[in-house]
Amino acid sequence: MKKLIVFILGLVGVMCAEAQTPEEAELFSQSSFGGTARGMGVSGAFGAIGADQTGMITNPAALGLFRRIELTLTTGFEHIKTTSTYEGFRNTDRRANAYLSNTGVVIASFRKRPSQTALKGMNFGISYNRLDSYYSDRFYRSPSTYNSLLKGYKDALEGTRADNISYSGSYGFEPSLAYQAYLLDPLATDSTRYTAVTDGKNVDQRITLGTSGSSSELSFTFGANYNDKVFFGALLGIPFLNYRERYNFQEATDTSDYYFDHFSLHQNLDVSGVGVHFKTGLIYAPVNWFRFGASLHTPTFYGMSRTFWSDVTAKFDLVSTPYYEESPIGEFEYNLVTPMRVTGSLGFLFNQYGFFSLDYEWLDHRRSRYIFEDGYGDVENILNAQIERSYGCSHVLRSGLELAYGIFRLRGGVAYYSSPLKGASFSWNEVGASRYYSFGAGLRFKRFFFDWAYVRKTTTEEILFVNDVAARDKVISNQVLLTAGFRF
Repeated sequence: MKKLIVFILGLVGVMCAEAQTPEEAELFSQSSFGGTARGMGVSGAFGAIGADQTGMITNPAALGLFRRIELTLTTGFEHIKTTSTYEGFRNTDRRANAYLSNTGVVIASFRKRPSQTALKGMNFGISYNRLDSYYSDRFYRSPSTYNSLLKGYKDALEGTRADNISYSGSYGFEPSLAYQAYLLDPLATDSTRYTAVTDGKNVDQRITLGTSGSSSELSFTFGANYNDKVFFGALLGIPFLNYRERYNFQEATDTSDYYFDHFSLHQNLDVSGVGVHFKTGLIYAPVNWFRFGASLHTPTFYGMSRTFWSDVTAKFDLVSTPYYEESPIGEFEYNLVTPMRVTGSLGFLFNQYGFFSLDYEWLDHRRSRYIFEDGYGDVENILNAQIERSYGCSHVLRSGLELAYGIFRLRGGVAYYSSPLKGASFSWNEVGASRYYSFGAGLRFKRFFFDWAYVRKTTTEEILFVNDVAARDKVISNQVLLTAGFRF
């Protein structure tokens, strides 16, 4: 039972960016488009075009269109700006980092001459692709509020005798820490009810939330070309995810003659996971200028590991040394299953002058599932039921255009990822939806190519913060990617 309590504390008490339990499952079910600068330049719309490692992420049949051995390496740089509004006050914070977006090799065996079989090629590929980023820095401040964090902790402890408060209680680490640091005291007349040092006082709240990490995929892909008309492929994917969160909360009274000065809370969370999934797809080219594709991604089965801990420091005017309390380290292992995906794609080719492409992707976030070890089935069912109540189906639209002239390439794209929230409208500005704008350029030589891309992503998010007061964040991410490729 103690392990179960530790797990719930990690989901609800520590994962501040995802304040409710279902949000973690949704966070790790998401994936943006990733891969090469060419694919990013057209917003990932490569499901029916093929012959690029970005296309293999969406539709493994893209591998069947390769005709030569190819090596690629893609690096990226991203800058994230977050504008947060909390209790009517707006603040801005920024974060930047560099990363490896793609590296891979394709082994192609294409038959140029006629043969007795219509099977013109069987190709193999191994690639690594970064699919999503969890980097951000956020700052919130409310300079004068009655909404003290201690109010929620006081309510959580109500009904528990003071001499029974412990870190293994169902109310979580933080109320216990606040009690041990003398921020909460039992009433003299009733030891199961509490008073907080901030009761009846305005407080100045300052909150910083830093997140980092990413999700990526190592893939092993097979693709085939049947008579230059039908291309099919299969992919075995090993996804990796890592997520780190550092939450710092400070609350000070704005009354200078009050004996309490301030307290600070630090929460730390590390999550890692390794999974497995399978993808299969088909591309059909009935005529030279048109292709359509379809693919299916099975659910991903993750083995997850979570580590978290907290500490509180309380400063009182009449005590020279601050009180400091630290929680034990919480650890929990569990499984997470994310939904399957279905994708349909259209590609229009302009001979040697480029292409226009469209992708549509569907997934049902209600199908995300936690799986716990034996003995925790009741809580597993509760969490999975919360996911079904909170989420619905989401839709992804990606479109891209590439223009070619000799060795020069020019690209642009737009993508829309609808909100996964249940009842959300298919609106461009819906809370929880993401919008992408991209453009890029490239040079194509016989044995070498170089591509560049810029991608801008905007998202509006609402999260529940102190005592379920909502904060709204506008997140703008700008990415620049460079790909170098070699053909043999």
